[in-house]
Amino acid sequence: EGEVLFDHQKIFGPSPRRGVVFQDAVLFPWLTVLGNVTFGLRHNGYNKNAARQVALECLQRVGMEQHAKAWPVTLSGGMRQRVAIARILALQPQALLMDEPFSALDANSREHLQDTLVSLWQKERHTILYITHSVEEAAYLADRVLIFGPAPDNLHADISVDLPRPRRRSSAQVQQLARQLRQQLNQLPCCLTPLFRGKP
Repeated sequence: EGEVLFDHQKIFGPSPRRGVVFQDAVLFPWLTVLGNVTFGLRHNGYNKNAARQVALECLQRVGMEQHAKAWPVTLSGGMRQRVAIARILALQPQALLMDEPFSALDANSREHLQDTLVSLWQKERHTILYITHSVEEAAYLADRVLIFGPAPDNLHADISVDLPRPRRRSSAQVQQLARQLRQQLNQLPCCLTPLFRGKP
């Protein structure tokens, strides 16, 4: 039981003020890239021309404007996630909720999209709640890291991150933060190394 507040108000359901990006890009396969991004706009009062203009601007921001006429089935995983992010940005949410959005991608695509996300954040300054199991990803992206225990309501650590931007993944500061996060994780019961006894 409990409640969730957004801007001091209780949340009772979905809202365009909060955008969600899932681990797998949930695109409509029967719509083009442009159609996927304009879909939410058309259902929020935009006419066809206005929706198209906003959608193209958002696709440009994530580097997908040249693929506006493509179908989702022809895109790589990273490209589909870029479209998913553009679709959310088009609605101009005040907060982005991202549930392991890059975890299924290869290393190069994942790092490229992390950099894209940081660039978008620096321009828009959305609040972003980003869920990840990657220590390195948290150290590179976050301004604040919450570490939860085995139970969803068990907050183990709340760590403020005061590292300058732009950050380099290989920098001593980012690597030191990653070590600090690992130390915290190793204190959790689920992360302790098990000891197996042999036969008596």
